[in-house]
Amino acid sequence: MRLNQILHKSIYTSGLTGFIGKNLLPGLLEQYDHVLNFHRDNKATIHTKNYQKSINVSQKLIKTYNSKHLIHLATHYRPHSKSLNELEETIQSNVTFILNLIETYLPKEIEIINISSYMQLLDIKYQNTYSLSKEIINIYLKDNKFRHKNIYL
Repeated sequence: MRLNQILHKSIYTSGLTGFIGKNLLPGLLEQYDHVLNFHRDNKATIHTKNYQKSINVSQKLIKTYNSKHLIHLATHYRPHSKSLNELEETIQSNVTFILNLIETYLPKEIEIINISSYMQLLDIKYQNTYSLSKEIINIYLKDNKFRHKNIYL
């Protein structure tokens, strides 16, 4: 059986506009018919090999492009917040946004592949705002018994 015959036709992502995401997208399009990338503004982009289309996030969208996996990349990378506004943006982007997506739209049985920072593996004194925001997601997923894997880069 060929690999693409056993994979689902769609996969969910967040953070494809960043460096890692832009490099990951071509590989995902080799394996999936549709890559649905969620954005912080309650929109998503549907990527295929031939086109991309922006659309509002809705239950209908989730049902149309059903996936069993979400690859969650960073939706905002700023290692050190220099103001309250920057800290709020980091927390909204890397915590509130993804938790709202998971709790509001995605099925409970979805597996989340959480791309995290190696900084989270270091002692707390070496942590930064970004790594702490990513760790909050890890703790939430674990505490609420979501199926998830953490990949540390």
